[in-house]
Amino acid sequence: MLVARPGASPSAPVRLAATVETPLRADGSAPVPARWRVEFEGAELRIYRNALGVVHRCPGEGCTTTARGGALELPVAAAGEYRALVFSRRVSGSGRTLEEDLSAARARGDAVEMSAPLVAY
Repeated sequence: MLVARPGASPSAPVRLAATVETPLRADGSAPVPARWRVEFEGAELRIYRNALGVVHRCPGEGCTTTARGGALELPVAAAGEYRALVFSRRVSGSGRTLEEDLSAARARGDAVEMSAPLVAY
């Protein structure tokens, strides 16, 4: 007897572009408050602070959406290290930590792209 199982569906492509709209210091850090603009293609964008929790996600409040993704202008009001992650599918992870959500997405075979860190103080 032969049982056919469907293979994993190919992940949709993801893209991420993040720019700080506030002048940076000589060391590359941003002063608080700062504005961070993140444009993405994918199903979901999550912004993490210090890799310990989600501070914002798109789709959601403050996000503009397009057929393929969207954009967010995030006011950075607290010191910390920020990272943006875009996922090819909505993430089932809790949003408690970056590592948990990244592991959940990779276990499903989803495409994920992560921004360079934004350090703000």
